[in-house]
Amino acid sequence: MKSLYLYIIMIFFKFLPESRCFKFKNTLLRLSGVKIGRETRICSSVIFNTANVVIGNGVWIGPGCRFLAAEHSMIIIEDNVDIAMENLFVTGSHEVGGASRRAGKANRNNIIIEKGVWCCARCVFMGGAYISKGSIVAAMSFCSTKYQENSLIIGQPAKVKKVISNV
Repeated sequence: MKSLYLYIIMIFFKFLPESRCFKFKNTLLRLSGVKIGRETRICSSVIFNTANVVIGNGVWIGPGCRFLAAEHSMIIIEDNVDIAMENLFVTGSHEVGGASRRAGKANRNNIIIEKGVWCCARCVFMGGAYISKGSIVAAMSFCSTKYQENSLIIGQPAKVKKVISNV
């Protein structure tokens, strides 16, 4: 039943101002089972295909982001994370199958974004992505593994370019 609520809420979101009515939008998402902390701001064009999402306090989620969590997996966004426009979070994927069907056995892994991370525009986070606290993920990076804290993460596939001083 909660998935039906979420579906209806996502339709309703399209009619709300993009960067206004944050408390109202958070209340609607909470009713559908998404866990959202205080002072979190979610733009109206953000899409949640699942309630398997936990969002901390003071988070910004920009326009056009999308959250897709497969059954029995989670997307966890900790406190004070800034997510720019059009980021994609997908917990499910497939192993490589045989020549007759390359998308083999399904798999799923959690995505975790720790405190204070900045995710720049159009990044992709696949299951198994673990962005440690204080890191920056450069625009259009593809993340699918664990990265050390205070890192500048960049590329496709994303790699640690350098460690940022903890100021």
